[in-house]
This record gives sequence, C-alpha cells and structure tokens, in this order.
Amino acid sequence: MKSRNNSTRIQEESGKNWHRREQTYGAFHRAIALPAGVESGQAKAQFRKGVLTFTAPKREEAASRRKTVPIDVE
Repeated sequence: MKSRNNSTRIQEESGKNWHRREQTYGAFHRAIALPAGVESGQAKAQFRKGVLTFTAPKREEAASRRKTVPIDVE
C-alpha cells in the first residue's frame, strides 16, 4: 500500500493490544508491505474525514489454514 499527499493528520488510536499516534504535516510518502495471505487485487482504501481506512480480504487458502490447537488444562 502506498500513500502520497501534501498534508495529513492521523489522530491517536488504540486497541486492546496496540496503540498508534501519528501526525504528519507537509509532503509525505508511506509504503506498507501487505502480508502474503492477502488478496491485493481486491484491496480498497478510503480517505474520509482525515482517516485512511484500508481493507483487503484474506486469500481462501490463507483462511483455510486455520488450525485448532487443544489446550491441556491441569
């Protein structure tokens, strides 16, 4: 995924296991490598109200590789 613009501002975000805050002013360029199990041809990006949202579905074989591992509880 690549993004270029003259100015942007990304607000602080956080979740259960992550936190991100980023502010950029002026010209910028950002490139993010996509995981191997993603259908890059069906990827979509939307920039709305200062927020860039990127979505890409998993490939079928990546989704089918899920494996349940039993947990031994003592």
